Amino acid sequence: MCSIVILKKSENEWPLIIAVNRDEMNNRKSLPPDRHWKDKPHIFAGKDLLAGGSWLGVNDNGVCVAIMNRKNSLGFAENKKSRGELVLKALDHEDANKSLKALEKIQKKQYRTFNMFIGCLAANTEKMVILYQQCV
Repeated sequence: MCSIVILKKSENEWPLIIAVNRDEMNNRKSLPPDRHWKDKPHIFAGKDLLAGGSWLGVNDNGVCVAIMNRKNSLGFAENKKSRGELVLKALDHEDANKSLKALEKIQKKQYRTFNMFIGCLAANTEKMVILYQQCV
């Protein structure tokens, strides 16, 4: 089962620490975090080599996104898009609210079910917005 741990400490040098466990298909080929997408140089994330998306990433504006599979939704499904592309879609926005609004417009039936974390350290403030999106 995928897991995510979030530690928020506002008055700290590291105000947000996120750890994601991607253990369900540990033989699935991937690349470590980097700027892998030439058309998205603002995204720093691990890359899934099978589908091309990601499971955890951050952009240059401080938006951080993590996605997890839901029960009985592991792996490829015919006629479904990769959930990893949703991470990239969310990271294409300058703040978490805009990311969430973009994801609210997706055709949910095109994806297997998931849970998603979207967080952002707002520029020039110590305020953090944490948003959660679930596709059923």
